[in-house]
Amino acid sequence: MSDHYYSVREAAAYFNIPAFTSVLEWQSLFEQGGLTALEPRKKGISQKMKRPKKPDNRTEQEKLIDKLQAELAYLRAEYDVLKKFQELDAKEEALRRKQSSQKNLK
Repeated sequence: MSDHYYSVREAAAYFNIPAFTSVLEWQSLFEQGGLTALEPRKKGISQKMKRPKKPDNRTEQEKLIDKLQAELAYLRAEYDVLKKFQELDAKEEALRRKQSSQKNLK
C-alpha cells in the first residue's frame, strides 16, 4: 500500500478482499509487530487458559456415600419409569377387554 500509494479500500479491492477492515487490522498488526505479527496463530483455548482441576479432599467414605446416593437416585427413576409402563399397560389391557366385550355383545 505504501509503495503504490493505495488506500485501504483500494488495496482491498485490488486483492479482492471483501472487507476492507481486514486490511486495516493487518496494517495495524504489521506496524506493531512486523511480519511475525501476521503469521497464523493457533485457534481455540490455549493451555494457559485451562483451569486446573481442584483436588478432591473428600474421604473415601464420603465418596462412597455420594456414589451410592447417585445410584439410589438412578434406581428410583428407573422404578418410576417401570411403574408408569405397568400403569399404561394395565390401561391398554382394560381398554382391549372393554372393546372385546362390546364386540361380543353385538
